[in-house]
Amino acid sequence: MLETKKPIALVARDLAVNEGTLGNWGAQARSAGAVGALSPDERAELKQLREDLAELRMERDVPKRSVVGWVKEATR
Repeated sequence: MLETKKPIALVARDLAVNEGTLGNWGAQARSAGAVGALSPDERAELKQLREDLAELRMERDVPKRSVVGWVKEATR
């Protein structure tokens, strides 16, 4: 509800949670500054995960490129 800006009643119904409870959770999150903010540890973890993802994508794509090059050579 904080991120989507949907009404508390709608989100509470979707989650099968009491509106008052969801409202309290939202108020606590706002007062803690938790909405949209990452802690330094979370930022570091996100940075590491993005680096890992880039490396894994590269490892995944290298064999594809090799096969494409090999097929092009074989069909010449």
